[in-house]
Amino acid sequence: MDPKTRLIKPGDESLIAAGAWCPGRDELSSIRNHILHSPDRLREILSDPEFVTNFGEPRPHPEGKRRSVFGREDELKTAPKGIDKHHKDIDLLKCRSLAVSRTFTDKQVLNSDFIEQLKSVVRILRPFVYCLNDMITLPVDDGSDGSEDEIN
Repeated sequence: MDPKTRLIKPGDESLIAAGAWCPGRDELSSIRNHILHSPDRLREILSDPEFVTNFGEPRPHPEGKRRSVFGREDELKTAPKGIDKHHKDIDLLKCRSLAVSRTFTDKQVLNSDFIEQLKSVVRILRPFVYCLNDMITLPVDDGSDGSEDEIN
C-alpha cells in the first residue's frame, strides 16, 4: 500500500472517509437527478446532529468561496448545465463530490477505546453511504426513497 493512502497515519493525520469522491459522469448525473427529485433523505442525514458533530454543518462557505457542503474545494463555480442557479438545492447540486472525512489525533488512535469510537463513526456514516448508493443505483421514478423500511 502506498504510504500516502494509509488511513492510520502519525502526526494526527489518521482518517476515515466515505461517500462519492469524483464519481463518474453517469453516477454524478444520477445523484443530481435524485437531488432534483427528492433531496429530503440526503438533507435529513446531513443535518442529523451526530453527523454534524462528526463531519460539520452542511452549508456553503460564508464568504462564498468555492467549497463543497463539507468544506472541500470540489464544487462547480456555477450551476450545473440546465439547472437554475437559484434552485433551492443548488448547494448540493453544485458538488462534484459528496464525500466526508474525519481525522483522528494520534492520542485518539492510541486510546484503548479507539475501535469502539471508530465503530460509532461508521454507524453514523452508514445512512449516508446507503443513500448515495441508492442515488447511484436506483431509478429516480421508482416510487421508493430507498429507506430500509421499504426494503424489508
